[in-house]
Amino acid sequence: MVLSFAIAACLLGAAPAPAAPPRTGQEVLSERLPKYPGAPAPTKVGETLQAHGVPMNIQSFTTADDPRKVLSFYRQAFEALHLPVLGDGDLLVHFRYPSVTAFDDANQVDISVVAIRDVKDGLTTVLLALADIQGLHDNVANALEKQFGGLPPYAGALAPRSMLATDGERRHVVVSFATDDVPEQVLSFYAAELGKRGFQAGLNASPGELQLTSANASWHLVARREPEGKRTVVMATWSNSAAAEDGP
Repeated sequence: MVLSFAIAACLLGAAPAPAAPPRTGQEVLSERLPKYPGAPAPTKVGETLQAHGVPMNIQSFTTADDPRKVLSFYRQAFEALHLPVLGDGDLLVHFRYPSVTAFDDANQVDISVVAIRDVKDGLTTVLLALADIQGLHDNVANALEKQFGGLPPYAGALAPRSMLATDGERRHVVVSFATDDVPEQVLSFYAAELGKRGFQAGLNASPGELQLTSANASWHLVARREPEGKRTVVMATWSNSAAAEDGP
């Protein structure tokens, strides 16, 4: 019996940590913003929308109150949460209408309230928005990766360019950029980053070059220091196997 209790205690102690609460979503938006006094429950505008690359959850409602009164109510709600507040627009999109935005860096989200007054009918349409800033960073990273053939972006790269060429089922992507870093630093970075994606470095590469292959594709990188010795010029070429389907 003692052994059974010991085993049970070990199993309970080894239970996985609870999942982190969601950062975004319509339910999160509803939970974080109090209902405006005297107004109907907000209406969800879709589930998730994209605005300038930012994933957003949006809700709306109408009230007869003046926009300033509405924004004052939500500013106080934000301040009660101890969140930094910006009173007119936000850091990503400058709203054309009166607005207030709170910045929740811990959860990588911005929460905005926009109040649009219709003078004719005397009503204010209020938009509540939860912007996923982490989602924006992910979208930018994915866009850069897609643009440059799946080559991980190099920090501080200067004037990156890419070119795609096809020959039947064969595809080639050539990416070039310059950097202040020395060639060894650049090649070491890509050996590690591409290695995480299943590419293995060859053994007979020439100095200043790196050849990496996977089951269906290969990368060939050349890093040369300019004669003046100020910058390194990098050229990376991706090629697929004839039947590969996992390339850029």
